Amino acid sequence: MKHIHYEDETSRYINMASVEKVLCMLGCWVEDPNGDYFKRHLARLLDYIWIGEDGIKKQGQYFW
Repeated sequence: MKHIHYEDETSRYINMASVEKVLCMLGCWVEDPNGDYFKRHLARLLDYIWIGEDGIKKQGQYFW
């Protein structure tokens, strides 16, 4: 978790990719669902997922 928190803080909770964002956010939730780290991830979630005219969109080209 130290590495995840370091990555989160240096990237301002944006992370390198949408998949990494989800994994780091999940790790923070497992650590403490009501904690500040998880809440900071939630605050940046709309940078990756949004509702477009034709449905839900995500950053990146591929769904896994």
